Amino acid sequence: MYRDLRRLRVTPRGFVSPTRGVERSQGDTHRTVQVSVKDVQHLLAACRLSRNRKLAAIVAMACTTGWRLGSLQALRWRDLDLSAGFADTQRTKNGTPHRAVLLPWVLDELKRIEPAPPNRDDLVFGKKDFRKTWQTALALANLPTDWTFHHCRHIAASVLAQSGASVPAILGLLNHKSPSMALRYSHLKTQTLRDGLTRAWA
Repeated sequence: MYRDLRRLRVTPRGFVSPTRGVERSQGDTHRTVQVSVKDVQHLLAACRLSRNRKLAAIVAMACTTGWRLGSLQALRWRDLDLSAGFADTQRTKNGTPHRAVLLPWVLDELKRIEPAPPNRDDLVFGKKDFRKTWQTALALANLPTDWTFHHCRHIAASVLAQSGASVPAILGLLNHKSPSMALRYSHLKTQTLRDGLTRAWA
């Protein structure tokens, strides 16, 4: 921010940034999670046991699309095309619209909560706080109970990376403008690369 202010010549002459000498953060690599598809399946099974009938659907969508909670809670039925299998959002952190592909089993979860007939202007998930039911589902699935809902975004990227997906593919999933954030998941591809090399040189 201070760099931009200097560039715009808004700061007074001789201004010294209060962040001078503060080391740049090395990134929140501790939030890069490594989970299996089976872990996610266990989590969804736990979510289906919840009294919150929408919990499994919002978790399924978050773990596969990487959408943030704000985008999911702003989603309306008109933003979904359940026959074509995609969802659109105009509300993203970097200010750009984003289209996400919905896998068949995610579509099944959404169809379970779809009203008949749906009001196209109604929110799909709404703004209800579901932190307690989320924590309960994590415990039932034997996953760390200190995970926040934002971990679903990291799960989406991690599962994709472990499958051998390229950085541009992860970048597209997360809707990041810069590859630096997507690159932190590249270390999860190590085993996939090793398996590929082993097959190639067998």
